[in-house]
Amino acid sequence: MGIIKRKKSLTADTPGRTEQLSGYFYVLILLFLTIGIVAIGYFSYRTYQHNYRDQVERNISTIADQKVDELVDWRTERLGDASIFFKNPVFTSIDFSWPIAEMVLQHHERMNGSGYPQRFKGEDILYDQDVVSAERKAHEPKRTRQHPAR
Repeated sequence: MGIIKRKKSLTADTPGRTEQLSGYFYVLILLFLTIGIVAIGYFSYRTYQHNYRDQVERNISTIADQKVDELVDWRTERLGDASIFFKNPVFTSIDFSWPIAEMVLQHHERMNGSGYPQRFKGEDILYDQDVVSAERKAHEPKRTRQHPAR
């Protein structure tokens, strides 16, 4: 009887090699899962960021539109109030000692000609208008730009 030599199987006869291959397999699976989780997190964050920016832009646009509408309504109301006085014969027939109508029209004029609506300068502006303009400027709130702290 002859002795049959069997070829040794590397995987079956070497238990250390099998454990080593299964360890690599688990590390590879863990690596793919980690890459998948990070990729999903990154793309969901980018989507959230894009959607949030769109929502904030829509909100700001809506607020701006509402403010514009409020300003138009306010201006229309003020012009309506002024037209009541302008068209009222009792109010327009009052004889003031000063030229009130011209003073009202010139209340935005400046001595250097930078005012409006007619850009009068110097002597063209009524004398009393200087007082009205200075008094109006004294009661305006100071508008200073606040810069954020860095």
